[in-house]
Amino acid sequence: MLGFRYLPSEVDTFNRLVEDKIDRILNYGSFARAMDNRKIQEMLKQCDAKQIYDFHHGYTAVYSLPECRDDGLSGDAESLEELSGLLKELEIYEGYDRIQKKNIRDFAKDLDAIRSDLL
Repeated sequence: MLGFRYLPSEVDTFNRLVEDKIDRILNYGSFARAMDNRKIQEMLKQCDAKQIYDFHHGYTAVYSLPECRDDGLSGDAESLEELSGLLKELEIYEGYDRIQKKNIRDFAKDLDAIRSDLL
């Protein structure tokens, strides 16, 4: 999606691309379904707390738009559920400090809320 290579060093680029290409995402009709959740999980294992926070907010910003809640991306619910489950697995990842774990928990919580809104 958007040429993202699932590298922690590209989180800022990803967020800018999402912001710049929101019309393309909406026209495509999916965001979460176009992403590889396993690659996201593996990338997040390599991210520091700020990168996790930034990716979380860039990823979920798409779903804060009214166009997305009005059935624009409603087909993403299953993929959001899958990513939330993968993030919950990371809550016990031993390579994280407590801030990274908190950021992962917050991300999973927000995905669950977005999914509920889409259903």
